[in-house]
Amino acid sequence: MTFSTPIGNLRQTRLPQGWTNSVSCFQRIISKVHYRQIPHQVRSFIDDSGVKGPKSTYDDEETSPGIRRFVYEHAQIFRQFMQDCWTAGLTISGPKSMIGMSGIDIVGFLCDKDGRKPVQSKVLKILDWPIPRNIKEARGFIGIVTYYKIFIPRLAVIAAPIYNLFRKGKRFVWNSECQLAMDTLKRRLTESPVLITLDLSPSALRIIVNVDAASTIGWGAVLSQYQSNGEIHPARYESGIWSDPEKKYDALKLECRGLLKALKKFRYWLFGRYFSVRTDSQSLVWLLNQPPNDLPNAMMTRWLAYLRLFDFDATHVPVTKNGAADALSRRGAAMEDDSEDDETDSYFEAKMYGIMVSVSNLVSVIQSSKALDVVARVYLHEGEYEGDDLLLGQYLETLRRPDELTDLQYQSLRRKAKNFLVRDGYLFKRGRKSGIPPRRVINRPER
Repeated sequence: MTFSTPIGNLRQTRLPQGWTNSVSCFQRIISKVHYRQIPHQVRSFIDDSGVKGPKSTYDDEETSPGIRRFVYEHAQIFRQFMQDCWTAGLTISGPKSMIGMSGIDIVGFLCDKDGRKPVQSKVLKILDWPIPRNIKEARGFIGIVTYYKIFIPRLAVIAAPIYNLFRKGKRFVWNSECQLAMDTLKRRLTESPVLITLDLSPSALRIIVNVDAASTIGWGAVLSQYQSNGEIHPARYESGIWSDPEKKYDALKLECRGLLKALKKFRYWLFGRYFSVRTDSQSLVWLLNQPPNDLPNAMMTRWLAYLRLFDFDATHVPVTKNGAADALSRRGAAMEDDSEDDETDSYFEAKMYGIMVSVSNLVSVIQSSKALDVVARVYLHEGEYEGDDLLLGQYLETLRRPDELTDLQYQSLRRKAKNFLVRDGYLFKRGRKSGIPPRRVINRPER
């Protein structure tokens, strides 16, 4: 920024402190300096940058005598980081830097090759927290605990006695239930799992989203990923509560609504990537596997249209194997949950603006308080088709991914399916212009 003064034009050489956009400008400059290494090797948070190293020690393999391979690779990454800083004219504080560490403390999280977990000093501070004497001290305890909410399933339901003290007109009385809740939260924080960082490379294993919705409380979801040893490790926990209008929905709508909100929370990691959704609701699995031309009522249609922007398959799991998501869905209300429900509808309306969905053949509608609108099932005369047309028709019939297709082939099939539909057992190609009727695909095998 340049200022015109009586002695000429003056330009600032340092970032002004306290200005509204100073932080965003500084973050943009740092990201521009290290764009070659972000996000795979370097992650910058304002003036703190974490330089990543290899996740494997390669069994202490040596590239040269006395130099291990993982140390050498990390040194090359750090060398490029220093080169970019020198080229941009940046300076680095030596006393504040930690080089060649197995783990570092970043904004209250200890990050290492295994993942991230709460910093031990912060945990000790919470464990030594004295008994609150007023609402202000109780809010302070809840505030620091909820900072680590992604590590503590069912946080709000555990802290419910303390949350009750924050109600308007409620007299502050710290009783045995509040003390039990405080002790339980302290213990749960010491037992919190290590959350992994999702591997988004082309060779990465499958990502799993477990979702569950409780009819009277809220929804819960767990984002996890398969590891090389065959185990599934969590990366993040999320949950929310229903608003008063949502509590009046039937069970199937709540399950669909819960998945909708879970994908909104996880969209930064899931959009454009193939993953699996697991739920204990067979009705939701049936709904997600319906073809695109077999849509229910208007509200559900809008929800399903957004869900189908993601690339996933839905499978049913018993409730005993969906425990984490089920517990999160029953965790109760948290202080930070109030604003989410107010913004959810407007968010989806903005994302779906301009997208039109038409139902070609609505046969019957059955209205029920416990089930959504039901339409005729789509079927295909498989004997009439072969090859690619048969594969396309089977996909439109079931909306399930064929097992023999790779990710690229499956994406190509999904794009091609947008131009076709199944009607009365036959495959049709949609008209390119509005008003042109679809044309039937003829592909009879030779007999």
